[in-house]
Order: sequence, then structure tokens, then C-alpha cells
Amino acid sequence: MKNYSDIAVTERPVISSFSFEVAKNQGKILDTKLHYDEADGTTRPVGVSAEALEISSGRISGCIPYLYDFSLVPTFEVPDGVTVTVDGTVQESGVSGHDFSSPVEYVVSNGKESVVYTVEVTNTGLPVVVLEQEGEGGRDWQEAGLKVRSKEEDWGGNDRFSLYNADGTVDIENAQLGFRLRGNSTQNFPKLPFALKFDKKVGPQGLPTDKRWELLANWMDRTMLRNTVAQYIAHRTAAAFADGLGWNPRGFNVELVINGRHVGNYYLCEKVKIDADRIDIRECYEDVVDGGNADPSVSDCGYLLEFDDGMDEVNIFRTGRGLPVMFKDEVPENGEIFNAIKQKVENIEAYIESGNYQAAYENLDINSVIDYFFVQELTFNNEYKHPKSVYMYIDGDGPLTAGPVWDFDWQTFIIPDQVRQYSSIYLEQLRETDEWLYGGSKVVDTFWPWEDKDYVNDMPYMWYPLLFKDSVFRSKVQERWDGIYPYLTAVTEEIDRLAEMNRVSDRFNSAMWPTTSALKNSKGAAFNGDEQMTFEEAIASLKKAYTERLEWMNGRITAGNFVTDAE
Repeated sequence: MKNYSDIAVTERPVISSFSFEVAKNQGKILDTKLHYDEADGTTRPVGVSAEALEISSGRISGCIPYLYDFSLVPTFEVPDGVTVTVDGTVQESGVSGHDFSSPVEYVVSNGKESVVYTVEVTNTGLPVVVLEQEGEGGRDWQEAGLKVRSKEEDWGGNDRFSLYNADGTVDIENAQLGFRLRGNSTQNFPKLPFALKFDKKVGPQGLPTDKRWELLANWMDRTMLRNTVAQYIAHRTAAAFADGLGWNPRGFNVELVINGRHVGNYYLCEKVKIDADRIDIRECYEDVVDGGNADPSVSDCGYLLEFDDGMDEVNIFRTGRGLPVMFKDEVPENGEIFNAIKQKVENIEAYIESGNYQAAYENLDINSVIDYFFVQELTFNNEYKHPKSVYMYIDGDGPLTAGPVWDFDWQTFIIPDQVRQYSSIYLEQLRETDEWLYGGSKVVDTFWPWEDKDYVNDMPYMWYPLLFKDSVFRSKVQERWDGIYPYLTAVTEEIDRLAEMNRVSDRFNSAMWPTTSALKNSKGAAFNGDEQMTFEEAIASLKKAYTERLEWMNGRITAGNFVTDAE
């Protein structure tokens, strides 16, 4: 036994650690992560020095969610005297780099024994958007450790945008733009949404080109898919009938990086606006006045209107029913166009209120109005009671037409009993999914002749409570539903497809931005009833809510069972 000390011990050929250090991979591996601290309920940036991969049974793997440049230099640990090769070439830790867009085999040998490790580095499978902001904005986004531009600030214009496909190939490279915050209540949430304004038109992922795009944060939405699914429903109605809802936004989920900070899963989509590839009408200033017609008539222009209690545009008015109407694009200040459009909208309302439906339908496109109603009720979007984010448009002397659809993350696709389990706010407003939303309408009150009208608590639901008093309208609803319903049964398949695309991304996004009850209550956010669910459970809940609502509506519409006595 005393001679055993002369026997050399050969170390086994193993890799004990494998990582990508920030210092060795500048600009590719980020030096900061967003971390949610359960102790104080906040998300904050924390410094990191490397992305470590997991080692298990000859496999080294890891997901770096924001990765788009797969040419990386790894740092690894092996015992002394052990060599590491790739394709016969000796590898030096922290020096030898490779393209990890596909698996790379590392052979570890001690001269007597060799072990093969397959290294697989992935991202979430989503495209990656990289935004570089020039300078600092006036809004301190503490959760991300960034100073971004507020909605009220100038665009900037010298920021940069790049979009990479999941495999690392370039879709859009270093495009010039300005970006700033967007939205209203969503600006108060931890995860912030952004509006993009490019210097030149771009068409991400093959979508029609335009200068204006949106990055929706979807912070309230555990599934991250409610807006996407609602837009898909609108597209399904258009697939059934081309004479209903026209253009509706399209988009896709991305991983977003801003100034070297990965801030999670965002929905990059088309902005609602007038354009040849969007709402195809003529905008008064950009298309008509700038085109040489300094004094346009009503028939020369197109008009995008938003019915929204926010009333935050320049040209605004309220109808007698209390509907808040905004021109999304300014019209000439001489008043002729403004007054003509205002008069058209008010005349439509007056005809509906008096029961002269035939006269109203001469200037109201009821096909689009009906299909729009299907989307709102099917998604259980009670926001249209105020209304909020309800868009309509007029093309010259044409009719008032409903659409496009927008904004579906506030308590949509819900199962009410689940909402009650989580929420302590807005419960008095919670409706049941076995009733028509518009049936709960309440017109504006005036307490005394000299007091202002109570536009906070009214619930007009546009004109739907009045339209359903008309037998012709009800028959048309049944007729169009009969054609649209078969197209709506495929929506659950689309939900499954979208869920599969976003499943890996959710692991990282929900870790950064959890939708806890405490956070939602503190921010005054609505509950969807899936806040504490796993991603799989939340998707299942969304599908269940949709399917049950679809079948309930199908039964009621087919039987002609509508509310006809609402205000």
C-alpha cells in the first residue's frame, strides 16, 4: 500500500461550470436584469456579471431571453490537465468563441477518456426589439432604472430601433425614430407602454409599412394575449363578411430591450390611424391640405373619431346622450368641417332616440356597428359602457362606420367567480357573463338644472340599448351572426398557437412583472381572475371564458333573446 502514493491520479474529463460573462460578450450579454423583490413588492434593476448555463448528463443548456447575437465567448471550468476541443480545435476558456445559433459539441478529454457535451443556447423564440434612446427623458421609470420620455414630451427623433428574428437574423436594423410613453391609466402601472414614430416607414415582420407603431406592455394581463385575441376575433368577423369591420390592427409579441435593459414581453402592433394600409380614408391636413387643397370641403376629407371619456384631443364635443366624441386628427379651424361632422353624429343619435331608424341608417353603417358589437360582447369588454377606446370613422360624405377595435386588457375574457376570489376593487361594477352588457345602460343624470351632468357614472353603451329596440336591427344581428359564428369557433385554436409562442417568454416576463393582488390593488388596476394562476392555467381560463361566452351568445342570438327595454 505504501507504493500507491506513487500512482498519478487522473482527473475525470468534466465541465463543472459554463457561462457567458458580460465582460467577454459586451453588448450581447446584458449587465443588468430586472428583479422582482417579494419582500417589498417592487421590480428593480440588479447587476449581473454572467449568464450561467445548466449542466446535466452531457448537456449544457440555457435560455437567454433577449439574445439575438449568438456569436459568444464562453467561460468554462475543467480540471487541470484536461483539454477541451470543438471540431478538433483546442478551446480556451474566455477566449475561444462560437456561433451558438445551433448546438455546439464540446469534447473534454484527459488523454484516456473523453466526454462529449452538447451546448444549446436559446432565446424565448420571439423576435427581439432593441431600442436605443438618445439622452434622458423626464419620466423616471424606477422599476427599469431608465429615464424615458413622457407622453407630453417631444418625440426626440434620434433614437434607434432594431428588430431581430428569433434566429438572430435582421428584420430591421438601426432605423431612426423617436419613442415615448403612450396610454392613459397604463402609464401608472409598473411596466410601461410606448409609442413609436419612425423617420421613415417600416414594416416589421412583413406587416404593411408605416411610421407609427405601438408597444403595449399588457401588464394587467396574465396571459399577455387578450389584446391579440380580441383583434383576431375582429379579423374573423371580417373573414366572414367583407362589408363589416374593415381594417383592424395586427401585431406580434416581442422581447424588448431598452438601453441595455431587457424589460420583458411586449406586443408590437399597428397604431390606429388614417393611412392607405390602415383606415383607408383621406386625412384632412396630411393628405388634403398638404396635397394642395388649402380649403377642403367636408367631402374632401376622412375623419377618425374616438368615443372616449378622456376627451384629451383638440377637437371634441359631447352628444345629447352624453357620448364623448374626439377627432383623432385636427381639422381646419374655420369650424365648417367640425360642425358638419358634429351635426351628422348628432342627427344619427336624434333619429335613433326618436325611433326613426331608417333615417339613422342612411348615415350609420349598421353592418360594421353589429360586428363591432359582437367583438365587444364576446370579449366581455365592459369598457364600451363609458365609452372608452371606441373608434368610428367617416369617409367624406359617407356613413359613420364602426371600428377598428382597440384596448382589451381591462377585465375581459373573465369568469366572474374567479375575479371575486382575487379582487377587492370594482366588484360593484362586475357583471355576469350570462347577461348582455349593454342591458345595464344608464344615461347621464342631471341632479339639478344648474349642475353639471354626471358623466362619470353614466353608462350609455353607445347607442346599442336604443338600436336593439328596432326589430330590423335585431333581425340583421341574427343574420350576420349566422354567417360569423362558424368563423369564431376557430379562435380557441389561435389562443393555443399564441400560447405556445409565448410560453417560454412568460417564465421571464412573469418573474419580472408578477400580477399580484397587492400590486393591482395599489395601482387601481382591474382584475381578470387569473392573476395568481400559472401560465397554463391562465390560458385555460381564457379559453373557457371565451367558449362559454360564445355559446351563450349563440343561444341568445339564435333565439332572438335580446334586451329591448334598456335606456
